[in-house]
Amino acid sequence: MKYLEIMKKETPDGIFYYADIGSEGHCRPSFRLWVSGRLVTQDERGKDIVVLPVKAVISQTAKGSWVLRPSEEHLTFYVGIQCGYRGSSSYEFLTPVAVSVPFEVWHSPRGNLGVSSYALVSVSAADMPLKYRWSRTGRLYGSLPSGVTIVAQDGTETSLDGLEDGLEDLEELKSL
Repeated sequence: MKYLEIMKKETPDGIFYYADIGSEGHCRPSFRLWVSGRLVTQDERGKDIVVLPVKAVISQTAKGSWVLRPSEEHLTFYVGIQCGYRGSSSYEFLTPVAVSVPFEVWHSPRGNLGVSSYALVSVSAADMPLKYRWSRTGRLYGSLPSGVTIVAQDGTETSLDGLEDGLEDLEELKSL
């Protein structure tokens, strides 16, 4: 189960929920995601979280802030792949996505131990399942360098390691 840890700011106007996403140079977040209070739940320890996937869509305000809002037509996922030691990772979506907000996680303050690529992705329910091709470099210690991941509506991931061409290889496997 993937989830976002939510923090809150209390003002005289109300309570505002947000999550700092990513971890770039010297542990600075990539961006701040403001979250609708209707999506926030609590875990067994009493911490505020948003469990992903969630029926919501990511949108950008006129001033450039990212907001996660409830939506019956979209699902929002946390996708990506961890890099190898002192390596990097990348991904490419094979199905259409409504909104993709990419971010990185640096595994050391300056990224010398590796940089992993992730994204928060909103997908129309009609375009499910979500499929993306990924690759990673660095010392992999037995992990495969590339593959395709298929994400179902409930968030379960099926990883087909070692596929290089993505959808073409999937279609060929279906015909066998």
